Amino acid sequence: MKKSGAGSYSTSADCVVNPIDNIITITNRDDIAFPAGDLANNFRINNKVTAPTESGTYLIDITSYDTDGKKILESFSAYVIIASAQLLDCSITSYLMNANAISILDISLTTLNEIPAGEAQSKASDEQGQIEITFSTSSWATNLGTTCTSICDIPCKPIYGIQPSTNT
Repeated sequence: MKKSGAGSYSTSADCVVNPIDNIITITNRDDIAFPAGDLANNFRINNKVTAPTESGTYLIDITSYDTDGKKILESFSAYVIIASAQLLDCSITSYLMNANAISILDISLTTLNEIPAGEAQSKASDEQGQIEITFSTSSWATNLGTTCTSICDIPCKPIYGIQPSTNT
């Protein structure tokens, strides 16, 4: 273990990933154990782990073992939040500004990722891209002013970059 700054120490370790069960094993290569007590053991895995394909909250388990590799010394679970990619640009214009009146929303967005075609699926493995717009404040009518009582289609006209669905 080497002193690397005011009150901090660094050690070298080998990281091995098991692609079958998604476990990363970190093995200390120095002849001194990872420190216990007041010293924090920090590690960073740079540019090796691919985040889940879906944004969300995921559970990660960290377990330390004795030298036999079987006896559990400590275990800890933590939630990791993976955010979705941000839109490069988004603008929304409403053409009628009157309260409680039917309005036209003109939405323009630039995405970092390609959104797969949204045609009807013929099998479960077919990709089906979607854009979801959530009206999250209580100021909006529950059905957005439509006559819908459950999920229903509303007029949506693609202007540029989005092809209209042909299977609806």
